[in-house]
Amino acid sequence: MKKPIPMEYDNEYLSSPKNRIVAVINTQEDTDAAVAALQNEGNIQEGDAVIFKGQRAADKIDVSGEEHGIAGVVNRTLQNYGDEKDYFYQKVAELEQGHNVISVAAGDEAQRETIKRILKQHNAHAMVYHGDWVVEVLPD
Repeated sequence: MKKPIPMEYDNEYLSSPKNRIVAVINTQEDTDAAVAALQNEGNIQEGDAVIFKGQRAADKIDVSGEEHGIAGVVNRTLQNYGDEKDYFYQKVAELEQGHNVISVAAGDEAQRETIKRILKQHNAHAMVYHGDWVVEVLPD
């Protein structure tokens, strides 16, 4: 039996979503359905996906890094030189509107395609793939 995907991000600080697809899902019903499909069809295991919900998650993303000391500020400053900063701000705004954000580990191209398909089927939007040295906006 597969272990459930955690339904809420609970770490202290989100440094970078490297090698992950991050998307917005507006409703809890669609989020739950997407998680179930990812486990069943996408073979996603515990730890491969996390859900961000509400203001608490928005605060933990800490776009400026200031709430997480000098290391947080340095990390976010470096990210601000690229496009990544804009995507962090967008996801925080979505969380503040009551939407959920899902982040799914996406290893190879085939797995990324499966994850994208499943997320789209469950009304995900604002999808972005964060690779090693690239941030790719995925079509809705």
